[in-house]
Amino acid sequence: MTSSKRTIRLIGVFKLVKATLLILLAFGVFRAAHGDVVDSIHDLARVLRVDPHGEMMEGLVAKVSGISPERLRLLSLGTLIYAALFATEGVGLLLAKVWAEWLAVVSTAGFIPLEIMSLVRHPTALHVVVLIVNILIVAYLLFERLRDRGEPKSPPPRSSWITSSARASQV
Repeated sequence: MTSSKRTIRLIGVFKLVKATLLILLAFGVFRAAHGDVVDSIHDLARVLRVDPHGEMMEGLVAKVSGISPERLRLLSLGTLIYAALFATEGVGLLLAKVWAEWLAVVSTAGFIPLEIMSLVRHPTALHVVVLIVNILIVAYLLFERLRDRGEPKSPPPRSSWITSSARASQV
């Protein structure tokens, strides 16, 4: 396997990991919509082994506690749709499908402006890393797709099932 194919498969695995995390998040948000949001956040804190009354968790409680259950259900659905996109990209990339490379380029590039806006509003190291990784993914996949276009295609093999069956009928 060439390094190019390994890199594309690594991107596919990355997309599947993101899909898995988003699915878990969607179920957590859905659960919060049908129960006490604060209890759900404290349960999450215990799972993540962070202080449920720490600054990060208290900030999350403050932001989420005012959201209606209907809005949380919609957020959960949107998160599942986003996860489905990542899963589709990931599986397609693992199967070395060209359409998956183009899908990854378009979808990833489409979110870069949103990531820039998020970075401007709330500059954090995580936002910078996510933006850089996504720019690198788009650049790499575009480079691979455009490079493949410039390479001459090999002619199809001479022997095919059509010519084989035609020869068999002549015998």
